[in-house]
Amino acid sequence: MQTLSIREVRSALSRLDELLSATNEIIITKRGEAIARILPIKGKHRRPTHDELHSLTKKLSVPSEKLLGDERDEQ
Repeated sequence: MQTLSIREVRSALSRLDELLSATNEIIITKRGEAIARILPIKGKHRRPTHDELHSLTKKLSVPSEKLLGDERDEQ
């Protein structure tokens, strides 16, 4: 853990990733009081592809065009 004042964070912003990887946690202080904590993100998530999302979608027993048509007919 490393403690930095707001002024130090502003000057170290360009190398914040290096500081974070070296210490694994950064506490930001203002006038000596802790106001924030920066932690690394554990395990980066990737966005699923369209095909992956499609495979997870529950299949309807009735086609959507039939459902929409029935709904329009009711109105």
